[in-house]
Amino acid sequence: MPRAPHGRPRRAQRAALSAGRGAADPFASAIEGLHEKGSVWEAAERGDVGAVLAALRDGDVGLLDPAPAIVTGMTLMHIAAWHDRAELVAALHEHGAPLDEPDDAGFVPLHLAATTGAHAAVRALLAAGADACAQTPTGATALHFAASEGHSAIVADLADGGASLEAETMCTPRSSRASR
Repeated sequence: MPRAPHGRPRRAQRAALSAGRGAADPFASAIEGLHEKGSVWEAAERGDVGAVLAALRDGDVGLLDPAPAIVTGMTLMHIAAWHDRAELVAALHEHGAPLDEPDDAGFVPLHLAATTGAHAAVRALLAAGADACAQTPTGATALHFAASEGHSAIVADLADGGASLEAETMCTPRSSRASR
């Protein structure tokens, strides 16, 4: 079966798009409830900025610590992006969390937000300076993910953030964007 740049079957993509999926995106709920109730990871899922910042302040968790219930090494920033927690994305960035740190599979938070349709998180990541051209190990970008999932408003924001709709690689390198 033909596969999209990020490995998901194209037939599944077409079926998902034709189903008119909206806020009940199965990607967005795929990791919901994996974390122990009351943990910092569960607080990140809920977007509880106060609880997450308290855990960071108390040394209970580090900005680059991987979530224990997820095998791909997602950090707090990845979880905030996945669940569309824009306020948490901004707070984590203000406290030094990197925007473009890949998980073990090579996905940065912007890839996850674009895939799940987390529009507020995409905007927060771009406003904070996330690289709209960051690529997975297979060369896919957030633009590829947003387009393949039918998130046209996110595609527009990514294009405004530097992702090219015409370039062969789908991105304009940061060095070229800086001179605009």
